[in-house]
Amino acid sequence: MDFNAEKASGDYDIRHRLTLALTYELPALKAPLQLLKGWQFTAIAMFQTGEPINFFDGEDDLTLTGEGLNNAGNDRWNIQGDPHKIHWGRDSAHGVPFLDASDPICQSVATTQALQDALNFVEGCYAENGTILYPNAFGTFGNMGRNIFRGPGFNDVDASVGKTWKLTERLNLQLRGEFFNLFNHPNFSNGSVKADMGGSRLGVARGTPDVWASNPVIGSGGSRHIQLGAKFIF
Repeated sequence: MDFNAEKASGDYDIRHRLTLALTYELPALKAPLQLLKGWQFTAIAMFQTGEPINFFDGEDDLTLTGEGLNNAGNDRWNIQGDPHKIHWGRDSAHGVPFLDASDPICQSVATTQALQDALNFVEGCYAENGTILYPNAFGTFGNMGRNIFRGPGFNDVDASVGKTWKLTERLNLQLRGEFFNLFNHPNFSNGSVKADMGGSRLGVARGTPDVWASNPVIGSGGSRHIQLGAKFIF
Protein backbone atom coordinates (compact mmCIF):
# COMPACT_ATOMS: atom_id res chain seq x y z
CA MET A 1 0.00 0.00 0.00
CA ASP A 2 1.14 3.54 -0.77
CA PHE A 3 0.71 5.21 2.62
CA ASN A 4 1.45 8.65 1.19
CA ALA A 5 -1.61 8.31 -1.04
CA GLU A 6 -3.75 7.67 2.05
CA LYS A 7 -2.75 10.83 3.92
CA ALA A 8 -5.89 12.91 4.34
CA SER A 9 -8.24 14.53 6.79
CA GLY A 10 -9.41 12.17 9.53
CA ASP A 11 -12.75 10.44 9.01
CA TYR A 12 -14.29 12.51 11.81
CA ASP A 13 -12.61 15.82 11.03
CA ILE A 14 -15.02 18.73 11.63
CA ARG A 15 -13.45 22.06 10.67
CA HIS A 16 -16.00 24.43 12.15
CA ARG A 17 -18.37 24.04 15.07
CA LEU A 18 -20.33 26.58 17.09
CA THR A 19 -22.20 25.57 20.24
CA LEU A 20 -24.32 27.96 22.29
CA ALA A 21 -26.14 27.37 25.58
CA LEU A 22 -28.60 29.85 27.06
CA THR A 23 -30.66 29.96 30.24
CA TYR A 24 -32.82 32.97 31.03
CA GLU A 25 -35.16 33.45 33.98
CA LEU A 26 -37.78 36.09 33.33
CA PRO A 27 -38.10 38.79 36.00
CA ALA A 28 -40.84 38.00 38.50
CA LEU A 29 -43.90 40.22 38.69
CA LYS A 30 -46.87 40.07 41.02
CA ALA A 31 -49.92 38.56 39.37
CA PRO A 32 -52.85 36.27 40.25
CA LEU A 33 -51.96 32.55 40.51
CA GLN A 34 -48.25 33.43 40.17
CA LEU A 35 -48.73 33.67 36.38
CA LEU A 36 -45.89 36.17 35.98
CA LYS A 37 -43.43 34.37 38.23
CA GLY A 38 -41.20 31.36 37.76
CA TRP A 39 -40.77 31.43 33.98
CA GLN A 40 -37.54 30.08 32.53
CA PHE A 41 -36.28 29.74 28.94
CA THR A 42 -33.38 27.49 27.94
CA ALA A 43 -31.81 26.71 24.58
CA ILE A 44 -28.90 24.72 23.20
CA ALA A 45 -27.80 25.35 19.62
CA MET A 46 -25.13 23.55 17.59
CA PHE A 47 -23.94 24.36 14.09
CA GLN A 48 -21.15 22.44 12.42
CA THR A 49 -19.74 21.73 8.97
CA GLY A 50 -19.71 18.28 7.44
CA GLU A 51 -17.27 15.43 7.93
CA PRO A 52 -15.16 14.05 5.08
CA ILE A 53 -16.53 11.57 2.54
CA ASN A 54 -14.41 9.03 0.72
CA PHE A 55 -15.86 8.18 -2.71
CA PHE A 56 -14.69 4.78 -3.92
CA ASP A 57 -15.34 2.05 -6.49
CA GLY A 58 -16.45 -1.05 -4.64
CA GLU A 59 -17.44 -3.13 -7.66
CA ASP A 60 -15.18 -2.89 -10.70
CA ASP A 61 -11.65 -3.60 -9.36
CA LEU A 62 -10.04 -1.42 -12.03
CA THR A 63 -6.72 -1.61 -10.17
CA LEU A 64 -6.76 -5.42 -10.62
CA THR A 65 -5.61 -5.80 -7.01
CA GLY A 66 -8.85 -7.15 -5.55
CA GLU A 67 -8.53 -4.57 -2.77
CA GLY A 68 -11.52 -2.53 -3.91
CA LEU A 69 -14.13 -5.27 -4.13
CA ASN A 70 -17.11 -5.71 -1.79
CA ASN A 71 -17.21 -2.00 -0.90
CA ALA A 72 -13.80 -2.14 0.75
CA GLY A 73 -13.28 1.51 -0.18
CA ASN A 74 -9.69 1.17 -1.36
CA ASP A 75 -10.09 1.83 -5.09
CA ARG A 76 -10.64 5.41 -6.21
CA TRP A 77 -11.04 6.97 -9.64
CA ASN A 78 -9.33 9.96 -11.25
CA ILE A 79 -10.47 13.51 -10.67
CA GLN A 80 -10.05 16.61 -12.80
CA GLY A 81 -11.01 19.87 -11.13
CA ASP A 82 -11.80 21.11 -7.63
CA PRO A 83 -13.25 18.45 -5.29
CA HIS A 84 -15.11 21.18 -3.36
CA LYS A 85 -17.39 21.56 -6.39
CA ILE A 86 -18.75 18.04 -5.88
CA HIS A 87 -21.70 18.17 -3.49
CA TRP A 88 -23.87 15.69 -1.66
CA GLY A 89 -27.60 15.85 -2.31
CA ARG A 90 -30.84 15.29 -0.39
CA ASP A 91 -32.40 13.11 -3.08
CA SER A 92 -31.62 11.40 -6.37
CA ALA A 93 -32.29 14.64 -8.26
CA HIS A 94 -29.46 16.36 -6.38
CA GLY A 95 -26.75 13.70 -6.30
CA VAL A 96 -23.60 13.89 -8.41
CA PRO A 97 -24.76 13.58 -12.06
CA PHE A 98 -23.70 10.40 -13.85
CA LEU A 99 -23.00 10.84 -17.56
CA ASP A 100 -22.97 8.22 -20.29
CA ALA A 101 -19.57 7.16 -21.61
CA SER A 102 -20.36 8.81 -24.95
CA ASP A 103 -20.97 12.19 -23.34
CA PRO A 104 -18.46 14.84 -24.50
CA ILE A 105 -17.52 15.60 -20.89
CA CYS A 106 -16.49 11.99 -20.26
CA GLN A 107 -14.74 11.84 -23.62
CA SER A 108 -12.74 14.97 -22.82
CA VAL A 109 -10.83 13.22 -20.00
CA ALA A 110 -10.51 9.75 -21.57
CA THR A 111 -7.45 10.86 -23.53
CA THR A 112 -5.80 7.44 -24.00
CA GLN A 113 -7.03 4.09 -25.21
CA ALA A 114 -6.54 2.65 -21.71
CA LEU A 115 -8.78 5.36 -20.22
CA GLN A 116 -11.31 4.79 -22.99
CA ASP A 117 -11.39 1.08 -22.17
CA ALA A 118 -12.05 1.80 -18.49
CA LEU A 119 -14.67 4.44 -19.33
CA ASN A 120 -16.56 2.04 -21.57
CA PHE A 121 -16.30 -0.71 -18.96
CA VAL A 122 -18.03 1.34 -16.25
CA GLU A 123 -20.25 3.00 -18.88
CA GLY A 124 -19.73 6.59 -17.80
CA CYS A 125 -18.29 9.23 -15.50
CA TYR A 126 -19.50 11.77 -12.93
CA ALA A 127 -19.36 15.52 -13.43
CA GLU A 128 -20.58 18.55 -11.48
CA ASN A 129 -19.72 22.25 -11.66
CA GLY A 130 -16.81 21.60 -14.01
CA THR A 131 -15.22 18.86 -11.88
CA ILE A 132 -15.06 15.40 -13.45
CA LEU A 133 -14.68 12.02 -11.75
CA TYR A 134 -13.66 9.40 -14.27
CA PRO A 135 -12.43 5.77 -14.07
CA ASN A 136 -8.74 5.02 -13.85
CA ALA A 137 -7.17 2.77 -16.47
CA PHE A 138 -7.02 -0.96 -15.71
CA GLY A 139 -4.03 -1.87 -13.55
CA THR A 140 -3.47 1.69 -12.33
CA PHE A 141 -4.49 3.72 -9.28
CA GLY A 142 -6.61 6.85 -9.64
CA ASN A 143 -5.36 10.24 -8.51
CA MET A 144 -8.39 10.90 -6.30
CA GLY A 145 -7.27 11.39 -2.71
CA ARG A 146 -8.96 9.93 0.35
CA ASN A 147 -11.62 12.03 2.13
CA ILE A 148 -11.41 14.96 -0.30
CA PHE A 149 -15.19 15.51 -0.32
CA ARG A 150 -17.43 16.83 2.45
CA GLY A 151 -20.77 15.53 3.65
CA PRO A 152 -23.77 17.11 5.39
CA GLY A 153 -23.32 19.54 8.22
CA PHE A 154 -25.44 19.54 11.37
CA ASN A 155 -27.66 22.43 12.46
CA ASP A 156 -29.86 21.99 15.49
CA VAL A 157 -31.60 24.18 18.04
CA ASP A 158 -33.25 22.62 21.10
CA ALA A 159 -35.27 24.78 23.47
CA SER A 160 -37.57 24.56 26.45
CA VAL A 161 -39.99 26.79 28.32
CA GLY A 162 -40.74 26.08 31.96
CA LYS A 163 -43.07 27.52 34.60
CA THR A 164 -42.67 26.87 38.32
CA TRP A 165 -45.40 27.35 40.91
CA LYS A 166 -44.49 27.60 44.58
CA LEU A 167 -47.07 25.44 46.34
CA THR A 168 -45.62 25.47 49.86
CA GLU A 169 -42.43 26.59 51.53
CA ARG A 170 -40.67 23.41 50.35
CA LEU A 171 -42.82 22.07 47.50
CA ASN A 172 -42.78 23.44 43.94
CA LEU A 173 -44.54 22.29 40.77
CA GLN A 174 -42.77 22.72 37.45
CA LEU A 175 -44.37 22.34 34.01
CA ARG A 176 -42.12 22.22 30.95
CA GLY A 177 -42.48 22.23 27.20
CA GLU A 178 -39.40 20.92 25.37
CA PHE A 179 -38.71 21.33 21.65
CA PHE A 180 -36.07 19.24 19.87
CA ASN A 181 -34.93 20.54 16.48
CA LEU A 182 -37.06 23.60 17.10
CA PHE A 183 -36.89 24.90 13.51
CA ASN A 184 -37.31 21.43 11.97
CA HIS A 185 -34.07 21.79 10.04
CA PRO A 186 -33.38 18.70 7.86
CA ASN A 187 -30.21 16.98 9.03
CA PHE A 188 -28.65 14.00 7.28
CA SER A 189 -26.16 11.41 8.46
CA ASN A 190 -22.71 11.57 6.91
CA GLY A 191 -22.67 7.79 6.82
CA SER A 192 -25.88 7.68 4.82
CA VAL A 193 -24.32 9.47 1.83
CA LYS A 194 -23.87 6.96 -1.01
CA ALA A 195 -20.11 6.82 -1.54
CA ASP A 196 -19.84 3.81 -3.85
CA MET A 197 -19.26 5.03 -7.38
CA GLY A 198 -20.90 1.98 -8.92
CA GLY A 199 -24.15 3.06 -10.59
CA SER A 200 -26.05 6.28 -10.03
CA ARG A 201 -27.14 8.23 -6.90
CA LEU A 202 -23.55 9.02 -5.90
CA GLY A 203 -23.54 11.55 -3.07
CA VAL A 204 -27.22 11.09 -2.18
CA ALA A 205 -27.96 11.22 1.57
CA ARG A 206 -30.40 8.48 2.54
CA GLY A 207 -31.19 8.99 6.22
CA THR A 208 -31.23 11.28 9.22
CA PRO A 209 -28.68 10.62 11.99
CA ASP A 210 -31.18 8.92 14.29
CA VAL A 211 -32.66 6.62 11.63
CA TRP A 212 -29.31 5.72 10.08
CA ALA A 213 -27.97 4.72 13.49
CA SER A 214 -31.09 2.56 14.04
CA ASN A 215 -31.75 4.65 17.13
CA PRO A 216 -34.65 7.03 16.39
CA VAL A 217 -34.67 8.92 19.67
CA ILE A 218 -35.58 12.49 20.46
CA GLY A 219 -32.81 15.00 19.92
CA SER A 220 -30.47 12.97 17.72
CA GLY A 221 -30.97 14.75 14.40
CA GLY A 222 -34.51 13.75 13.48
CA SER A 223 -37.45 15.99 12.70
CA ARG A 224 -38.99 18.36 15.24
CA HIS A 225 -40.23 16.67 18.41
CA ILE A 226 -42.19 18.23 21.26
CA GLN A 227 -42.63 16.77 24.69
CA LEU A 228 -44.36 18.01 27.82
CA GLY A 229 -43.28 17.28 31.36
CA ALA A 230 -44.26 17.95 34.95
CA LYS A 231 -42.35 17.39 38.15
CA PHE A 232 -42.53 18.20 41.83
CA ILE A 233 -39.47 19.80 43.36
CA PHE A 234 -39.01 19.50 47.11
